[in-house]
Amino acid sequence: MLKNLWKVLAALAGVTLAGYFLTRNIWELNAAKQLPGEDKASPKHKKSVDAELVGIRDQAHRINYERIGKASAGQADDLKQIKGVGPTIEKKLNALGIYTFGQIASFTREDEHTVGEIIAFFPGRIERDEWVKQAETLQQQKDS
Repeated sequence: MLKNLWKVLAALAGVTLAGYFLTRNIWELNAAKQLPGEDKASPKHKKSVDAELVGIRDQAHRINYERIGKASAGQADDLKQIKGVGPTIEKKLNALGIYTFGQIASFTREDEHTVGEIIAFFPGRIERDEWVKQAETLQQQKDS
């Protein structure tokens, strides 16, 4: 009986893995598809992105710039070097006036929570991806 149980469990595991790998490509293809009218170059999409960035900019007062420091676009680091920061998140951070590794390296837990909330990032993701630690390392590399 035990032998049959192992065969059944092995078969279930095989079917589960096969199903995952077969459907994974379908999920990726569906995620990559754009519906008509969702063209990222369309004026409608650009307006919604611009409106989102304005909404983010309006919440900049919640950030403690005395602690993290102020920076301008001219001083900007490539924040996309931080794992978890892509082009969209970088734009959102820039809308908040966060341009440098040094600023992110100065974040406290409160700053991580506040920034994550403002840019509508997955709760706790900034902490899990260790942006502060990564930014400290990148800032040290930049300084040396």
